[in-house]
Amino acid sequence: MAQLDEARTISDTVAAHVADHNQLHAKANYIFDVQDYGATGDGVTDDTAAIQLAIDAAEAVTGIGVVSFPPQFRCVLSSGLTVDASGVHIEANGAKLLPDSAFKALSIAVASASATTTIDTDVHINQESVSVASASGITVGDLLRITSDTLWHYDNRSSLTKGELQRVARISGTDLYLEAMTADGYDVPGETVTVAAYTPLTDIAVRRLRITYAANANIGAMTLASTVGAVVEDVTITNASVTGISLVSSYDASLSRVTIGSANRVSTGYGIQDSGCHGTQITDSRFRECRRGVDFSGSYPSRHGRVARCVVSGSGLASDATDNYDQSSGVGTHGTAVNIVFESNTFLNCRIGVIVRGEGVTIRNNTFVGDSVNSINMSHGAGLVVVDNLVMSLYGPNTTDPTSPSGHNYKPNIFLDISSTVDSGSTFRVEGNEAYQLKATFIKFGAATASDVVVKDNVVELFSNAGGNATNFLLSASATTLSNSYIAGNRVIDTNGTFTQLSGVTLDATVVQVDPPTTVPEITGARDDGSALADLLTELETLGLITDSSTAS
Repeated sequence: MAQLDEARTISDTVAAHVADHNQLHAKANYIFDVQDYGATGDGVTDDTAAIQLAIDAAEAVTGIGVVSFPPQFRCVLSSGLTVDASGVHIEANGAKLLPDSAFKALSIAVASASATTTIDTDVHINQESVSVASASGITVGDLLRITSDTLWHYDNRSSLTKGELQRVARISGTDLYLEAMTADGYDVPGETVTVAAYTPLTDIAVRRLRITYAANANIGAMTLASTVGAVVEDVTITNASVTGISLVSSYDASLSRVTIGSANRVSTGYGIQDSGCHGTQITDSRFRECRRGVDFSGSYPSRHGRVARCVVSGSGLASDATDNYDQSSGVGTHGTAVNIVFESNTFLNCRIGVIVRGEGVTIRNNTFVGDSVNSINMSHGAGLVVVDNLVMSLYGPNTTDPTSPSGHNYKPNIFLDISSTVDSGSTFRVEGNEAYQLKATFIKFGAATASDVVVKDNVVELFSNAGGNATNFLLSASATTLSNSYIAGNRVIDTNGTFTQLSGVTLDATVVQVDPPTTVPEITGARDDGSALADLLTELETLGLITDSSTAS
């Protein structure tokens, strides 16, 4: 703490500290050093109570209370730390929290809703307000958790519903005006739509903090719930196998330079999980040995999230000591995720680079490196944009690892796999991608029909491990018919497979196909006797590029 009285001792009460600080300017930043509250940071002594006292003091001041740690402090925790008031910044300066068992190290959350009501008239998409039965207890700035009793459209698992997170901009009677336009429509009274209001935590920041569990702990390390504009920077979390950071019903959170290691619990491990949030931005972060680096989901949809310039590695072991590759996906969404953007990320040896189950997902300018089954897998949802991505193995053409539990062969199998459970009437745009050394297929369809598909200006190299294996530009095992689609300007290089441009895929009369993909011809023959030139002319005529009227003499 910034010392106001040099004679003051650690035994002074929190109230005395706060009274002194509040004599200063109301908007100043007040610094509460955990060492002044008894924390030793020696890696042995339990520092839980001392740190919580500093947090409590920071919560009590008017303005921003900064909880500060001396550099290199190693603080043992016997229970979790809690922040439940606005205006708290944790500036750890590289200090490390060491939980002594499997419990959540830091919870920044609002305990309960301040008011609950229902929407009493129909709501259309892009409305600026909603009308509720009662606005009592709701104030400007509150978060509104809007949930319907109608199940969500995609992969709802019999429990996930329509809904959205909003924030109150102003109130007029029982009309709540929102910061963002409504994202969904609600048919009242055909569906019951509940509105739970939360007074959010604002001016929250966590910087330069390390949280390390001694071993693979079956727990999530850190939660932010019902926050607005929370900032998390330079935070590293290791060995929390369930979740590194959980974001729940939070609005416009910003996370950057976060490093999460070993969130590797089988079936449920996430580096960062965003649940029912709005506008989360995750940038410049690293995820290693995680089952999934980042996931967007929720009991109602997360919306408008973005993951950019992150690196995700699918290596290491899962929590049950099996090969983490067998369950790893770089980033992804569950069904309840809408308008999520993944851009400029790098995925290293992830079994699936991006897994999509939601609506309106954009995947652009990412790099997929090394071993994978699918670069992108869409198993549910609707509407997908995949543009300007790069896929490359970086391994030799026949590299394999017989000691690997999965017998990896270190080349991607399929660039984009679209399952039969995807809404086949939605729009798919696949444009400007470069995919090298694919073992089998550029795009695989699972449904019997697909429409509004744009496949344009992609470069694809197909390289079968075993010469002569089937390779395809578009493939379907379900006899897919494409309609109202556009396929143009694609270039396919088939190195050693048995290539089929359309395998199980039929284009109906509404499809526009310009410059269909072709394989690169191999020119043979000797140059000195003219046979190579003759072979070249034959191939050019076969491609329709020339009419060969030349003669042998």
